[in-house]
Amino acid sequence: EFFKATEDGSIERLQRLFDEQKDADPNMTHFMESLLMAAIRRERLEVAEYLIDQLTINVKYATNLHEFRVRKANPIRQRTFSCRDLAYEKGMMELVDLIDITNDEVKPSIKRHLRKRLQARLDSIRETYLKRLAEQKNVQLMLPPTEEKDTSGLSITDRSDDKMTQQSTPIL
Repeated sequence: EFFKATEDGSIERLQRLFDEQKDADPNMTHFMESLLMAAIRRERLEVAEYLIDQLTINVKYATNLHEFRVRKANPIRQRTFSCRDLAYEKGMMELVDLIDITNDEVKPSIKRHLRKRLQARLDSIRETYLKRLAEQKNVQLMLPPTEEKDTSGLSITDRSDDKMTQQSTPIL
C-alpha cells in the first residue's frame, strides 16, 4: 500500500498510512526498491521531496542492478544503483542536488553551494510543509473530541494527539 501511494503521487495517503502504522519503516523495500526509488522511477518529485524532508529517508540506499544485454559480447552487467543515480538518469537534477544536500558524505563546502543554488526550491518545500501542517490542524479542529471513561466512571477527553507535532527535517 505504501508503494502504491508513492507511485500514485499521493502524499496525503502516504502520510495517513505512516500515521496509522506507527512502526512502519520509511526505508522499507519492495523487490529491492526503496520508497524513494519508487517515487523517482515514477517521477513523483513532490513525493520524493516529502520522503526526504519529512521522513528522513535513507538517501544513500543502493541496490545491485543486473542488466541483461543479449546482443553484447558481455550479456550481463552488474552495477550498484543508488537513488541519486536513478534521479540523475531521470533528469531530476534538483532532486539530485537535494539528495546531495542531505547526504552526510558530501563536503560542507559543496552543500553550501548547493543550498545557494536550491534556495528557492528549499523555501517552496518548507512552504508546502507548513501548508500541509496547517491543513492537518484544521482537520483536527473540525473533528469532535473523543470521550473516554476512566475506571472511576468520570468522562475525560483524550488529548494525546494534541501533543504530537510533525517537524521538518533540517536540511544542512
